[in-house]
Amino acid sequence: MSTSRPNLGADGPSVGRFGALRHHWLLITLTVTLCVAVAVIYSVTTPPRYQAQSDLQVITNTDSTDLFFGMNVLTDPTTAPQIVGRSLRTVKVTEAVIDRLKLNTTPRDLLLKVKIAPIQQSGIVSISAKDENPELAAKIANEFPAVLIQQQTRQFQGQIQGAIDRLHTQLRTGGVTPGERLAIEGQVAQLQAFVGTPDPTLNLLSPAVVPTNAYWPRPVLSVIAALLAGLILGIGAALLLDLFDPRLTDERELYERVPVLARVPYAPRGAARRYLQGNGSLPAELWEAYRTLRASLGAYAIGEGVPKSLLVTSAIEGEGKTMTSTNLAIAMAAGGHRVILVDGDFRRSSLARAFGVDAPTQGFASLLYGSGRVEEALISSPGYGDRLRLLLVGEERPIDMLEPRRIEHVLDDLKADADIVIVDSPPVTEFADAVALADAVDIVLIAVRLGHSRRDRFDELARFLGRHGVVPAGFVVTLRRRLFGPILRRRGQQAIDEWSVAEAPEGSTETVDIR
Repeated sequence: MSTSRPNLGADGPSVGRFGALRHHWLLITLTVTLCVAVAVIYSVTTPPRYQAQSDLQVITNTDSTDLFFGMNVLTDPTTAPQIVGRSLRTVKVTEAVIDRLKLNTTPRDLLLKVKIAPIQQSGIVSISAKDENPELAAKIANEFPAVLIQQQTRQFQGQIQGAIDRLHTQLRTGGVTPGERLAIEGQVAQLQAFVGTPDPTLNLLSPAVVPTNAYWPRPVLSVIAALLAGLILGIGAALLLDLFDPRLTDERELYERVPVLARVPYAPRGAARRYLQGNGSLPAELWEAYRTLRASLGAYAIGEGVPKSLLVTSAIEGEGKTMTSTNLAIAMAAGGHRVILVDGDFRRSSLARAFGVDAPTQGFASLLYGSGRVEEALISSPGYGDRLRLLLVGEERPIDMLEPRRIEHVLDDLKADADIVIVDSPPVTEFADAVALADAVDIVLIAVRLGHSRRDRFDELARFLGRHGVVPAGFVVTLRRRLFGPILRRRGQQAIDEWSVAEAPEGSTETVDIR
């Protein structure tokens, strides 16, 4: 039966969002790089734009308010800047600017280049113009107030002349007293002083000058903004991917009360498949991980330093359980132990192909039925002889015979002839066979492949084993592929997330073949 180890419990997987950022660092880097590259290209290819500004002063505190009574003259300092600002935006003014500067554009497009900002407290209206041509930007900024002053002056002079004509008519009609005549003549004299003068309420305070420096683009500012935008987009995308990704991506998502006994570097799927089909070998750094697993199992003082029976399973197919059971058996045999490797996966049997042996007539199924003998069912593995023997499935598929009591009886016979019995079982959440096998062994290992294992199926495995009182001894974690960098090796067994980068010696081609 399974040894008493801390339960999976209800702690559940726990990993911070920093784990998502760490695992999606490439996405974040690419997003930031793309944003910065776009900003750089934009800064290089965008023509420089220049901005020029002029200031138009609005004068309303005149002492001639009564003199200009009835004329269209600005007299209210609170509304005058806004009135002037609206006048500058009129089609009449804009078309006059286009005509005077001989621009090939429309009033609407021209106004998109111009910003008119009334400053009420100071009685100033600011006119800024933007253009790729610095001289043209200055001309536009100066032409708007010049046109408005010209139009207002023309209107002002017409009103002045109209007022003088009305006063002269009043004098010619008679019927005025000598005192009234004197007052009217004085008023005419005052109005005569404004004949030929510009509108007294408008004054070009500060004409625009030709700018020497472009206001846009700003390469440094653009790159900084792109960098920040790329970080925000990249981090947001990484968090969204982590939120909606159903796969385990960080070993800290595993249940905290169950230790990680070994971490296996990533192996390409094709290489792993060829290896399990008996057509390839694995690099030395992967074998180091299984030697680590062998050493970790030595902490379970069962039998002679290692458990007498051990089951390797997983939540779903493709998580490395067969790879783990096969290579752990080879590592144990290489360490001097007598090992029996049992193929407990009656539906997807693969150990025969992995070791390059023919499938026997009698096997695990025959022993469960009680119709075979252990000596006849065991097969010596190529290269290891009696140190590593195989108990394959056989021709029968005794699905209904898989119950713990029968399996314990077979395992007791096997343990009498070996130091350790390793069972490769089917995934727990796919077939019930694994639970029956788990009930009959001393310890259970769970294979997990980061980036492949599903969170929901992993949680289902934990609940399923918990209901049957099966307590896993630990995890064997297959790491994710590292696109840029050497193979990551484990630095310490206790520190889950402390790693060191170990480069293989140049020219090293050490591999181990299972046959």
